[in-house]
Amino acid sequence: MKGTALSTVCLQTSRSELLRSMASSVASFRIGACILAKSNLRQFGKASVCVRCLHVVKDSAGNVKSKSSVSTQTVTRQAGMHSKVLRNTTRKIPGHSCQAAVERFRGTLPADALLDEISSTTDPTEVLNLTGRHRARLTHVHIFHAFHHIWQLAKLHDGPYLTCFLDAVRRHPEFDALCVLAENKLNDVDGKLLVDTLYAALRLTPEVHHPLVRELRTELNHRLDELETNALSKLAVSLGDMNDNRSPMFCATVRLFSDKLHTVDSIRELSAWMREAIHLVSPPNRQAVFQRASQLLAEANPMDIGDNSIRRIIHTMARSRSVSQPLLNQCAQLLMEMMESIPLKELCMVQSMLRCLNYENKELQDAVHKTIIKKLPACHDPEDLAYAIESIGSVASADIKLLLADKAEEVASVLTPSAISRMSAGLRLMGYRNHQTPLVQKLVRRIKAESSSLQVDGLADIVGFLVRLDSPDPEVFTIIQERLLEILGFAFSPSRVLTVVATLAQLPTLDLLDCTVPKRVRAMMPQLNIAGINYMLQATSKIARKLDKSKLGTLSQEVVELRQELFERAQASIDQITSIYYLNNIVDIVLRDDGHVLVLDAAMKQFTNVLHRMTPQLAVDCARNLFRARYLQRDLMDKIAQVATQKMNKITPMQVLYILSPFCSLNYLPPNAPAFFQACVARCQPFLDSLPTGYLVDLTHILTFLQQFPEPFIRHIFSLDFLTKLDEELETIPDRSMMYRRKLMYLNRTVALECPELQVPWFHEQFSQDLLKKRSLTMDSSLMSIQSSLVEVLGGPQYLRSFVVSPYYYDISFECVLDSDGHPLACADYGSVLNRSEGKVAGTMLADLMQWGTQTKQLPQGAQRVAIDFLPSALFCINSRHTLGMVALKQRHLELMGYRYVQIPHFVWSSQVLAEHEERIEYLRWLIFSPSKGLEEQRPAAAAAKNTGVGLSGVLTDKVRPKLPKNLGIQEEGLLEDEMVLKVLNTFDTIR
Repeated sequence: MKGTALSTVCLQTSRSELLRSMASSVASFRIGACILAKSNLRQFGKASVCVRCLHVVKDSAGNVKSKSSVSTQTVTRQAGMHSKVLRNTTRKIPGHSCQAAVERFRGTLPADALLDEISSTTDPTEVLNLTGRHRARLTHVHIFHAFHHIWQLAKLHDGPYLTCFLDAVRRHPEFDALCVLAENKLNDVDGKLLVDTLYAALRLTPEVHHPLVRELRTELNHRLDELETNALSKLAVSLGDMNDNRSPMFCATVRLFSDKLHTVDSIRELSAWMREAIHLVSPPNRQAVFQRASQLLAEANPMDIGDNSIRRIIHTMARSRSVSQPLLNQCAQLLMEMMESIPLKELCMVQSMLRCLNYENKELQDAVHKTIIKKLPACHDPEDLAYAIESIGSVASADIKLLLADKAEEVASVLTPSAISRMSAGLRLMGYRNHQTPLVQKLVRRIKAESSSLQVDGLADIVGFLVRLDSPDPEVFTIIQERLLEILGFAFSPSRVLTVVATLAQLPTLDLLDCTVPKRVRAMMPQLNIAGINYMLQATSKIARKLDKSKLGTLSQEVVELRQELFERAQASIDQITSIYYLNNIVDIVLRDDGHVLVLDAAMKQFTNVLHRMTPQLAVDCARNLFRARYLQRDLMDKIAQVATQKMNKITPMQVLYILSPFCSLNYLPPNAPAFFQACVARCQPFLDSLPTGYLVDLTHILTFLQQFPEPFIRHIFSLDFLTKLDEELETIPDRSMMYRRKLMYLNRTVALECPELQVPWFHEQFSQDLLKKRSLTMDSSLMSIQSSLVEVLGGPQYLRSFVVSPYYYDISFECVLDSDGHPLACADYGSVLNRSEGKVAGTMLADLMQWGTQTKQLPQGAQRVAIDFLPSALFCINSRHTLGMVALKQRHLELMGYRYVQIPHFVWSSQVLAEHEERIEYLRWLIFSPSKGLEEQRPAAAAAKNTGVGLSGVLTDKVRPKLPKNLGIQEEGLLEDEMVLKVLNTFDTIR
């Protein structure tokens, strides 16, 4: 509208006049009931105007003028410009929206009474009636202006009011006619208006495949080159709404916008485009996009940025997993400044995305947490409350959890399906377990009522919450199972099928399951990648075990066959991989999803066939995955050591720790161990003064696991300057301070025991005492059975001490004392080796168990303490019976202290060979009283060997074919157990 503006119409009426004016407006509205319910006549005491139409008028000098009139509809025409924007006191239209509406038709709308009438109408049905009555007079200006005006009216509503509005528009007989007229006039409209119309049509029309939407998309596909960046940004959002973000048209939109990136001057349009298109932008161009966004944020007025733009930028980085730290810091600073004005729901969404990015900003986290808590008392919207519970439920204090539970109970009866799932996820994070509370009962009733509307992602959250309740309602699980099977029947997306099957696997019972589930999985199997197969294997394993318990034999057997097919497909896919980089990605995904041991084993074995492609950086990635997986792959570790030794100059000092980690944790020395360790030490030694203090402690501690004691490292760490610097740095990272202090204690202990010539004193006595007071005791069933058997073997409870702490604070499962002839001595007579406590923990359960405070005698000449340790599965590599490095380190240190160290592996104690009580007694007697030390695996109990015909050594060395277990009642993702279990378990013994 050239050189003109709009006049202002303000209502200054009395309360009665306002009521009459509003009533007449509502009467003409087809969806007036929604507007009346929304306003609820609550604003009359707070505002002087309830329904008004604002028109901005500028004179030739650019000054704003305002006129008041009693009439509710006044149209001022000046210099051929006509427009009107509906304003509502319950929700203000953002300034940029109104301005965009005016700018879109500036210079295009001639003086026309029909346009005036369309612009002045506040009822969408009246707009459609006008276009129907004057159909013969309509030009492209009238048609698109009417379409745009209806969308501007729709933007005044949200939630159920918007749904009511859209239903009224779509059911109107003239709406389809207006869409047809718009289709016929597409060639007469400029591209910018076409983009606006597509954006509006996607929200006004009932489906994305509406003919008008298709025609608009086709026309815009031919006009992409004439669009500016603001139109390209809006087009990208529209195509994203159509799930068309992989098409050639979308790619062209991304390319054109990237070429014009330097001309973008609005953070709003850039952030909207970033969120939709970042997945198609190459890494170098992503950095350019992030730099442009950072520049626009720095140049813009903070008051004009808006929280939506900040949220979209953070969402972009969370979605692409590409983080620009400077840009993220800018967003965090802006969030701090506008924290109070951000709505509760938006604040919770931002916090969730920052967690996905692992963004550590204590100040921002505290501010967001406090602001959410501050907004809670005024929060009555079910959707907002569900977001708040999901966001802060896990970290809220007890009183805040009570407030959240009370508010959730108030709105539980009116929750929408999406709010039900979010609230369920939040309550699970809060640790809510009582099924008899009114909140849970209302929530369960709401789940039953909305079961037909719940989607699969929401059902997964709901089931995750319900299965953790003390005594959940079995009826709700039946309803959820029916809904899941209904969704599965129409599921064609592999991810959808995966989620449904995984959710079914969480249900307590599967009474309604039939053969359609295996059939659907088989149909989707060709579309599954290795990560999907891994996920499906875990889910079907759980389902098979539950079916086996429910005695559905036929279906259980079918699921077993399905799992075998899944594994064979995974094996075939992995065998075709020739890239170490791709294999590392597969292992990373499997580990992140608590992967199935079969898929992990297949991937690890495939490394042997591609070792010739190893590079220094790939060696770093492989070493990290081996450390995370606890998987002993000797060929791969030998190659890592070889490549690292030859090309250590291509590995940074900060990466040396990753290279060494698997060798330390898995207790494995490569063939070139001396050269390898020497190269690692030489790479880091020049940087002793510049490496982070915590990293240097960790690196030296790992080297001591491998019996490498570089003197320059140790003297540097235990110098006064270094320890002072370490304390100062740890004060800045309080959440990781305890971890590094523990590692310094471990390093101090190792050096004091194994390198006395370095004269490093033991100065962690008090620190270890403090840790000991906080130690929690775990009463494993195997430990209890071993304890009772040991009492019988030794001749009484006075000869055995349980839960012992040795000098230098090693935990020992059991301890006994033998004289020079091998006879047990009463432990109480010789007290605890930590008898220096002076009553600091007297009266505690730990003190009673350890028998602290007793008088100590000197051990007789030739007597010896025997440390007896039970080794659970966590202390072994997952694919073999090879103990971890911490076990070897502990054995070395206890022997240096004068102990004889005896190990009872979990797979031996739980084996079928030692199933009888007498066999266990004989086994323990041999371990304790055997005159010569040796591996307990080499000496089975004689009676058991005679009865079974198989020695214990056979149990430890027999191999298993890589075939899925038949007995699904036994979990296969564990270590080898005994000869019988070997036949049904699928793990691999790689001991050579």
